[in-house]
Amino acid sequence: MTRESQTKLIDTHIHLASPKYIDLSGLFRRAKYNGVIAIIATGTGLEENQKIIVLEKSYKNFVHCAIGLHPESHNYLSKDNVSKVTHNIVKWRDSIVAIGEVGLPYYSIRDRDNFDYEIEKALPSLNAFLALAEKEQLPVILHAPHKSAERALQSLKKYNIEKAVFHWHKSPLKITREIINNGFYISVTPEIVYEERDKTLVKNVPLSNLLLETDGPWSYEHEFSGKLTEPYFIRRIAEEIAKIKGVSLLDIAEKTTENAIKLFGLKI
Repeated sequence: MTRESQTKLIDTHIHLASPKYIDLSGLFRRAKYNGVIAIIATGTGLEENQKIIVLEKSYKNFVHCAIGLHPESHNYLSKDNVSKVTHNIVKWRDSIVAIGEVGLPYYSIRDRDNFDYEIEKALPSLNAFLALAEKEQLPVILHAPHKSAERALQSLKKYNIEKAVFHWHKSPLKITREIINNGFYISVTPEIVYEERDKTLVKNVPLSNLLLETDGPWSYEHEFSGKLTEPYFIRRIAEEIAKIKGVSLLDIAEKTTENAIKLFGLKI
């Protein structure tokens, strides 16, 4: 048995309740064959949150869940929806490992002249989730790409959040370094295999702040084209990071898995 065959990996962000995942037993089998020992199923709204709570109960010790409200959704600005999700976070506190996916919009507002105003409109929702995260001592999974990352970071500091990950991170190097200096995590996706932006990002992020994710069922290009995104892709991400960092696959697996266990308080 080689050291690489002993790899233990964690997919820290996947939308497992997606209707595209019709063969969960096969998905789990392929994941485990490729060294994946756990996945974080992430919620984006009331219906998806409820589904992944059921999945967590059905696949304990492999599926761990986070529930939230996606910031690109129009529902994110609804006080009623935010209130319902925060209520469920408290209700299901013992079944979840994080609050997420929450954060600030970017893609739905990037072409608007009033970008900063739209961010201000979304901040009360993010702040409600962060206040609850502080109270319940839960980590936060953030969607806050590009220009939104700096404002999200400011809110994390305002609410004294100690544990958070900027999922599928994209932002200027200056903000990335500030995120790292504050002890937060950054996660990367299969784009690391073919996007120079992601390769440059990984060169600038210490292994102590790095996590792996698929964000499935989001689809990818190049060698992943035409394939349903599954947790087994995590091994390919780890291989690419190992090449960039000049270390072994096992080194990447050990450190990123240690990071995920620490962030989410996993008992595995």
